[in-house]
Amino acid sequence: MKLRIGFADFYNGFDIYNNYWVKTLRKIYGRNMIEVVEEPDYLFFSCFGFKHLKYKCIKIFFTGENIIPDFNLCDYAIGYHEIKFNDRYFRMPLYHIYRDAYKKALCRHTYEDAFYLNRKFCCSIISNSLGNSSRTQMLELLEQYKKIDNGGRYKNNVGKRIKNKVDFEKNYKFVLCFENSSTIGYTTEKLLEGFAGGGVPIYWGNPNVESEYNRKAFVNCYRFSTLQDAAEYIYELDSDDSQYLKVVKENIFGNGGEEGRYETIQKNLEDFLRQIFEQEYRAAFRRSDGRQTELYNSRMKYFRIPFEICRVGQRAESFIKNRSVCILNK
Repeated sequence: MKLRIGFADFYNGFDIYNNYWVKTLRKIYGRNMIEVVEEPDYLFFSCFGFKHLKYKCIKIFFTGENIIPDFNLCDYAIGYHEIKFNDRYFRMPLYHIYRDAYKKALCRHTYEDAFYLNRKFCCSIISNSLGNSSRTQMLELLEQYKKIDNGGRYKNNVGKRIKNKVDFEKNYKFVLCFENSSTIGYTTEKLLEGFAGGGVPIYWGNPNVESEYNRKAFVNCYRFSTLQDAAEYIYELDSDDSQYLKVVKENIFGNGGEEGRYETIQKNLEDFLRQIFEQEYRAAFRRSDGRQTELYNSRMKYFRIPFEICRVGQRAESFIKNRSVCILNK
C-alpha cells in the first residue's frame, strides 16, 4: 500500500515532488511506494503559512527557522531545539540537509597553503536585513579594516546576487556566518557552508555551537567579551599567516573527526520516520482531539496574520489590533 503524503507552508519555490523528504522516504520504502497528493494521509508542513490548519490527517512539522514547534497543531516535529518529547520530536538542524556542503567541509583542512593565503579578505551573503543587529555591527567593524564583498541583497557590491554560496565563499579567507537570531541549538547551514568554502567562518548564533563543531576551526564570537574584541582577533589572524593557517587547517569536528556524523543523523531520522509510518494509522495520531484543542485550532485560524501581508513587507500591527477589537466587540 502506497504512502500518501502532502506538503504545505514551505518556502516559495519548494518542490513538493522532488525534495529532501520525498527522497528520504523513497530511499526507505522504494520510489513507487510514495505518492504525493493534495489530500494526504500524512502532511509535512513548515512555518511559512497556515494552510496546514485545514488538514485533519497526521501532521509532521519541520522548521529550519528559529521557531518552536507547536505540538497542539502537529503530531510530530523535526527541528533544531534541544528538547525531548517522547516519540514526537527529532532534533535535526537545518545544516543536515546540505549534504554536498558537508562533504566539502570535511576537506577544508586538506589544501595547500597557497590556496588559503592567496585570497581576498572577507565576504558576506546577507539577504535578510531584519536579522539581529549584531550581524550588521560586525560587518561595519570589518569594513573599517578592509573591503567586504557582499553577495546578498543587503549592501550588495558585487554587481549581482550570488546563487552558489560555496563557489563564491571559496575566494575569501574569512566568511561572515551570523545567524538571523540567537537561540540555543539553532545552527543553520551558514556555518557549514562557510567551512565548505575553505575559509574561516566568523560565527554568531547558537551559544552551544561548540558542541557541534571544533572551536579551534572558526571564530566564535561568543568566546569574546565584545564584537570589537572578536574583530581585533580577526585582524590579527589576517595579518599573521602562520596563525591563520593554524586555524584554517583544523578539522571542523576536531581530532576525533566524526566524518560519519551525517550518516548517523540520517539513520536516526529514518528510524524516527519509520516509527511514524509503520504503526497502525489511527495509533500514529498524537495531538489531542479534545474540545480545548479544537478551540485552540479554531482560534489559530481566526487570529493568524495572512502570510501575504508579511511577504510584501507591510506592517501587521494594525491587522492584529483591528482583529482583536473585532473579537472584543462580539
